[in-house]
Amino acid sequence: IDTYVEPGMGWVCEPDNVDSLQAALIRMLDTPDAELLAMGRRARACVEREFEMQAIAGRNAVLLAEVVARQGQA
Repeated sequence: IDTYVEPGMGWVCEPDNVDSLQAALIRMLDTPDAELLAMGRRARACVEREFEMQAIAGRNAVLLAEVVARQGQA
């Protein structure tokens, strides 16, 4: 998920790292409401852009074309 979480959209912490999670939660709790709302709008725009069906289908088509091209070279 950290591939998609751009600055100002949310918080990312290291897996299985309590200190990292604690730091992210503290940052979240210290964030003013207006900024949380703005972050939510940015995150929603990212989800709509990156995970919209047409965008996913397009990326899958590119990957499948690459697989076919490699098979033709083998």
